[in-house]
Amino acid sequence: MTICAGSTGMDGHGDTLAIGEDVSWEAIRGEACRVKQFTPYVRIVAGKPEGNRGSLPYASLLVECPALQTPASMPVTNKDDFRNLWEVFRQRGVGDDEEVLVFYEPFYSSGLLRPLSALKPRLYIYICPNGQLDTLRGCSRAHASTQLRPIAAWQPKE
Repeated sequence: MTICAGSTGMDGHGDTLAIGEDVSWEAIRGEACRVKQFTPYVRIVAGKPEGNRGSLPYASLLVECPALQTPASMPVTNKDDFRNLWEVFRQRGVGDDEEVLVFYEPFYSSGLLRPLSALKPRLYIYICPNGQLDTLRGCSRAHASTQLRPIAAWQPKE
């Protein structure tokens, strides 16, 4: 697991696919993704993101997702999602025998409230024993939650 303070490329992950640009968010909706690298562009001070991020997201994740078949860069644009990831990687830490899995689930996926979804946290974050992703291939988050054996979990507040 790599935690970067900054790296090459605008997304911090060089020439990987960019979720939201090269690949739609819908392509990974509800799919388990293994986080390989966390690259924050700001930091948490007194419980709040601090730093000049300009047009950048709060952070970027390099993820492996079976639905994509190639590593991808996932921007973290929600403050609460960022706080949760900061807690996972900077405060708790991830052991050598653990992996971090994230599931993207928009709060409102259709209807009149869909535009509000961008304001809500969207990442379900789990720290699991290594190899957990391999047992979840093709499972939705709802189905995977019955098979996951998380060591710790962070879920959006609804």
